Amino acid sequence: MALDGKVAVVTGGSRGIGQGIALRLGRAGARVAILDREPADETLRLLRADGSGPWSTQADVSDPESVAAAFG
Repeated sequence: MALDGKVAVVTGGSRGIGQGIALRLGRAGARVAILDREPADETLRLLRADGSGPWSTQADVSDPESVAAAFG
């Protein structure tokens, strides 16, 4: 899966399945954007170690205003 030049948004990427998905997308070449209610420091560290250019913002995806602010 070649995702060079693509941006992938992962919700819940701070741990568990979301973290695994974020790491897989990063290894496939995507720049990963993580939206989570919790800090995603460990996921960001792992992505950076693999050479990805990730970013993260805290957002509650059940709150439309929070999601709009994250994409704003």
